[in-house]
Amino acid sequence: MSCLFVAACTDANPNVAALRALDDFDFRKNFIVASDLLSVPLQAKCSAYVDRVDVSFDGGVTWTNTATYDTSSLLKCGSADYSVTLSNSKAPWSSMTFTTGQTVVVQFRAHTRANSYIYRDISVKYTPSATIRQEVLAGSGSASGSGYKLTGRLRAQKQTVATGSGVILRGRILE
Repeated sequence: MSCLFVAACTDANPNVAALRALDDFDFRKNFIVASDLLSVPLQAKCSAYVDRVDVSFDGGVTWTNTATYDTSSLLKCGSADYSVTLSNSKAPWSSMTFTTGQTVVVQFRAHTRANSYIYRDISVKYTPSATIRQEVLAGSGSASGSGYKLTGRLRAQKQTVATGSGVILRGRILE
C-alpha cells in the first residue's frame, strides 16, 4: 500500500489538509440487508488513481465492468465518489432464485493506474418484508404504507352499563 501525506496551509485558507492513500477503494457498508433486490444501491470512497471498477457475481470467475452492468453507476474517484446499483432485473441475478435469509457475496475489483487491483467483497442478505396482521379494537379495514400492510377485524368487547345516583357510566370492563 502506498501512502502520500502532505500538509499545508495558505493565508487565504488556514486549514491543514491531508491526502488519502493512492490506492484507496472502500465501501461504506460491507454487509447489506435488503428486503427487495430490485434496487440495492452501494457507495464507496476511492482515490483518484482508480480507473475502473469491475464486479463479479460468481466468486471472481467472470468480471464485468460496472459501467456496462449499471449505466447509471458513478465513478468520480477524483472527488472520492463511487456508486453502483445492483438489481435482480439484470443478469446474472435475474436468472437466480433467492431464498429468504440467503446471503450473496458480490466481489468488486478496482483497477488502479499502477496496474494493480484492489479487491472488496460485499455481502447482501435477502430478507423480504412480511405481512403483519394485527387485531383492531374498533371497526375493520386495512392500512398500508412503508412496505407494511395491517389488516384488522372487529373485536367484540363486553359492554356494561352502571346506574345509580343519577350517574350513568358506559364502557368496557378491563380484566
